[in-house]
Amino acid sequence: MLEDVLERRAAAVEDWFADWFSRYPAVLSTSVDVRSSGYKIAPVDVNFFPAGYNNFGVDARQRAKSAFLEYLSRYLGSKVLIVVESHTRNKKYVDSVIALRDMLGESGFQLEVGVCGIAEDMSVLSSTGATLDVRALVNCGGEVSTTSGFVPDLIILNNDLTSGIPGVLDGIIAQRMIPRLIWAGLTGDVDFVSKKGIDNVASGVEDLISKIGEKFRFYGLNCTPHVFIKADNGTYGMGVIEVYSGEDVLNMNKKNRNKMRKIKENNPVESVVLQEGVPTNEVFCNHAAEPLLYCIGAEPVCYLCRYNATRSKFENLNAPGCGFADVGSGIAEEKRRVWRTVGKLAILAAAVEAEEIESAYLNGGLS
Repeated sequence: MLEDVLERRAAAVEDWFADWFSRYPAVLSTSVDVRSSGYKIAPVDVNFFPAGYNNFGVDARQRAKSAFLEYLSRYLGSKVLIVVESHTRNKKYVDSVIALRDMLGESGFQLEVGVCGIAEDMSVLSSTGATLDVRALVNCGGEVSTTSGFVPDLIILNNDLTSGIPGVLDGIIAQRMIPRLIWAGLTGDVDFVSKKGIDNVASGVEDLISKIGEKFRFYGLNCTPHVFIKADNGTYGMGVIEVYSGEDVLNMNKKNRNKMRKIKENNPVESVVLQEGVPTNEVFCNHAAEPLLYCIGAEPVCYLCRYNATRSKFENLNAPGCGFADVGSGIAEEKRRVWRTVGKLAILAAAVEAEEIESAYLNGGLS
């Protein structure tokens, strides 16, 4: 059993992680979606700009505050600007920003929250009626500040920049920014509405379905393979569908084609990722569920459960109808160890990829 191996080799596993993270430091904050089917456990999504901090329980908030303080102590200065998403009308997202702001503020940092692309400061309401003051930003000779004169020592992005790097953050910035701005140079040639490039997607799906089926037969699993098609620039669960064959792609209905047409901020889907579909055997209140790990640096500080009453164990649960619960205090130690290991592997892989992309960019390999 995987749990037994990880328990026996716990010290060696920790040494291995310590060695790799010393070479490829984890970013400040990540969330990792994990799927456990009984025959396989895998990370299926890593987010460098997570929302959902408002779902943290009391203990998780305390762990997060300590972890933030430890991570950020490597940077000089105590003035922090959090750059957030522009969709501040989403009250649940405002809940998350307020929770993040409060955790950092209670850790001893001076905080302001800013948004790119607004001309003047504004106040927005959370789902509980709390007020969040959001500042307009300016860039004067590479120094980013609020229009009210707050000059941060450090800029923390809680914005995935789906629409690209905004002008106020473009170019050489005087302050440190985390995560660092990295342009991956992603390209594609897919249009699900006009069906441009769909034959290639269907072929890729068929090939992946075949390989998954071979593994199922090898291990004697009586399961039906399926594949998630995900927008390469997808976020917030948008631009995701599941298919069971290449024919499903070729004969996609209008509803699914529209799902794969545009994502957040009306950005078009032009490139996709094909990912093995891993069913979840986790259940919360009789609903299909999946673990969601929040990490500060390389360490998990919160174990959430995402559940959805309207979706099956085969589907994307990050969809309308989903809810969250902090389950950190109720996880068996064996399960926690497995989730933690899988989550840390995902964070490490993301850190390595980010470093390689940045290195390639600096060396002229990306444009």
